[in-house]
Amino acid sequence: LLPPPTLLIIGAGHIGQAVASMGAWLGYRIAVLDERAELISAERLPRADALLSGPLGERLRDFPLTEQTYAVLVTPHHSPDEKALSVLAQQPVAYVGLLGSSRRTQATFKRARAIGVQSSFLERVHTPIGLDIHAETPREIALSILADVTAVRRQRR
Repeated sequence: LLPPPTLLIIGAGHIGQAVASMGAWLGYRIAVLDERAELISAERLPRADALLSGPLGERLRDFPLTEQTYAVLVTPHHSPDEKALSVLAQQPVAYVGLLGSSRRTQATFKRARAIGVQSSFLERVHTPIGLDIHAETPREIALSILADVTAVRRQRR
């Protein structure tokens, strides 16, 4: 039997918390990474298999990223996203999704290109992340994200 796929959640806010809970229920191995150490705890993320805090790029480089890794970026301030994209671009991850508006995405991609991330990789990033179900709450947003991840995993998108 193959090990379960890993859902790597970058951002441990309300949406990241909801994605972690629902992703565990769906059978993913859950890893949550956030630069804000106070958000990374077993109390906030009881179903997580790995809790990581610290400098985003450094922690990502140390994490085993494989073709069975589905990465979702749900950071609040968006400034670390280009660091994550630069690491993910060098790895065989199955999925990369980025939360945010088209304006935020354009700014993030501009910063990512400035640090050497190839446009061909950025074109593969799912953004805005999730299926368009007009989600509003963190749980609804998590549902839309995991529906998109599942569609990619099952080769439906």
